Amino acid sequence: RMTALPTLAQWQARGRDLQVAGQRLFVIDEGPRDAPVLAILHGFPSASLDWYRVLPSLTARYRVIVHDQLGFGLSAKPAGAGYSILD
Repeated sequence: RMTALPTLAQWQARGRDLQVAGQRLFVIDEGPRDAPVLAILHGFPSASLDWYRVLPSLTARYRVIVHDQLGFGLSAKPAGAGYSILD
């Protein structure tokens, strides 16, 4: 079954902002708290939204943590930071 693409507001409502090393990162943490943890990284240049179709299947068995890396998606985009694939 195909899952419809959520709006940006719907996606943002599923997660929260965390401060990591002084920067704001957008993080979604879903699934059973007592399940094995599965941390998912998005590709370059991309964002956590890439995983919207598989999250329902994954969260049935895992606690899934997906985030937007610094400079991408809903995370902070600080001036002067490097956003190349090497960074």
